[in-house]
Formats: sequence, C-alpha cells, structure tokens
Amino acid sequence: MSAIQTEDASDRLHLSLLSSAKDHDNPNTRLYSYREEAQGQGTWIVIINTGYNWEQFPEEFGRPNEPRPLVLWNVPEDVRNRELDPDEVESGLHWPSDSEIDYGEPFEGVPEGHGTQIAILAGGMRTGVARRAGLYLIKAGGAVLNEEEEVVEEDICSLSLIVALNHIVEKLKDGSLPPGKTVVVIDTLWGIPDVSPDTLGAEQDYRDWCGQLDQSLEEIDRIGGVLVSLAAGNEGNRDPPGRTGDFMPNILSQRNASPLVIVGAVTSQGQLARLTSPASNSVPITCYAILCTLGEKIYCCQICRSSTILYKAGQPFRQPLWNYPVPDRLNVVCNSCAMHSRTSKKRKATA
Repeated sequence: MSAIQTEDASDRLHLSLLSSAKDHDNPNTRLYSYREEAQGQGTWIVIINTGYNWEQFPEEFGRPNEPRPLVLWNVPEDVRNRELDPDEVESGLHWPSDSEIDYGEPFEGVPEGHGTQIAILAGGMRTGVARRAGLYLIKAGGAVLNEEEEVVEEDICSLSLIVALNHIVEKLKDGSLPPGKTVVVIDTLWGIPDVSPDTLGAEQDYRDWCGQLDQSLEEIDRIGGVLVSLAAGNEGNRDPPGRTGDFMPNILSQRNASPLVIVGAVTSQGQLARLTSPASNSVPITCYAILCTLGEKIYCCQICRSSTILYKAGQPFRQPLWNYPVPDRLNVVCNSCAMHSRTSKKRKATA
C-alpha cells in the first residue's frame, strides 16, 4: 500500500473536508490527504447534463483516454431540442450546431455551464473528488441562442433523460460501463405539479413518462452494481419549503431495492444548506455533499444546486442557514441539481 500524500487544498474546500479529522472546532484543515491508488481508477462516473466544455479546461479533463478514460455522447438533437416557433425563428433565435459544448460561461451559474461544473467537481484531475475515474459525459440539454449568440433559453427535456438512461443500459450490457464500478449522476429534477398539469391528456403523458423512467431504472437495478445519485432539490428557501418527495425522479427512490441515492448539501459546519430541499418522510436524504468553490474569483458554485456559498481567494462569506437536522456522520458525494419543467419552453427559475 502506498504512503498517504498531502497537498494544499486551500482553494478547494471540498477536498480538504473530505479528509479532515473529525474536529468540530477546526473542520477545515485546508489540506487534502489521499493515496495514489485510491482516486477512482477503474470506476466510471456517468453524468447527464447540459454539455461539457472539456477542451476549455485541459488541466481538469485531459483528452479522451489521456491520462484517464473520457467519453462524450450526445442525446440526438431531435430529442433534446424542441422545434422553434416561426416567430422565434424570425426574431433570430436558433439552435447551435450539434456538439458537446456547454453554452454559457461555466462559472456564472446554472443551467448554463452546469454540466462543465459538475464534471470538474466529480472527476476533474485537479479539482475532482475522483481524479482518475473514467468520465462518461452525456449531453442531454440544449441552448437556444439569439442573433448575438447569447443564451436565451436552456433546458433538459424529460424525454432526454429516458434516452440517456437507455443508452447507459446499453453500455452496461455491452461492458463499456462496468457493473459494480459505475455511478450515474442525474442532476435535473422536475417538480411534480409542473410535469402533471391539469390539462387534457397531460396526466396520461405524465404517467407514461413516469412508467418509462421507472422501467429504465428497473433495468439498471436488474443489471446490478450501479449507484444512481439524485439531487435533493433547491426549494429549501421557500415558505413552506419544497421537499424531496415533490420532485421526479426522486419519488422513485421509494421503490424496493431502488438504486437511487438522494443527495443534499451541507456547509463546512455540518448544517443543511439554505437552498437544499429538506427530506420528506417517504424520500429521505441519504448522502450529503460539501459546498465548494472553483477558482479565485467570487463564484456562485452549486453542489446539489440546492445550495450556494461564496468564496474569494479561499475565504468563505457566511450565509444564512436552515437548522434542519443532519446526521453526525456525513457520506460525501458530488451532485448538482437544475430544475426543469417537462413541457415548458422556458426554463424554470432555480433561485
């Protein structure tokens, strides 16, 4: 067994907290301790998100199979991109050419740049929790641009999630993704009232979609050895707060032997973050993710997209907290959440 190595992680709070001693008075030592052979080698992180600007951050992504596995796959355009109305086309709105690009500055917020952030946090070679894990990055969202090439709308349609999950099932079956060594990150949630509106045929459409989603997850469960990570939600600051059981696909975690793990965000003090949706009785939060920052500038960085913390040069700015109970021992994983409507043209506000 190799010796434990240590590096300065003052600018990467989440890595420091991963290996900190259990000391409530000094939870952040600003040091990250790890073993070379325990950085995710041989495992795969599959992320379903808005896109990935992997070439923009070579120090985090590397190149395909250099120095670790990196695969990119896009949900077909005709699935992920809605048809623009004639008046939208006339005004100059358009879809960009098909690529894995994550439109929007990655660190300005979500959903623009959301996929890039999450891939870096989960498996970035400098910032990621699992630096040597293979990254299987699925682009399931699209961005509508105006004449100035600015993002005016970005969304992940509900059908994209089904197509992405079915693709994952295929790769698990053919061995491209190894059962027992694969984690799937789903960081898009749909509020149940939004996806089951009281209109003609909408309820049946919703039931059909839920059935397809349940079938895909059932197939993943049947294959076995795959953990599916879902964000808790970002409705914790509402009055009353939205809870985990208010969202799809979170409610499917109630299934027997479900492979779904619901992830909430906590601060360095072990408190549930302000925006994180608290658990409902039927859909408990089973893991917790630590808030972090990327870079030296002030950024609003979302882990679980249910929470926010601001940093400048590694120094935290305090934010108000809800005092929901959090278990003593925290299981730490990376996840993020963006809220979407299943059928709406415009994305749902997230904060």
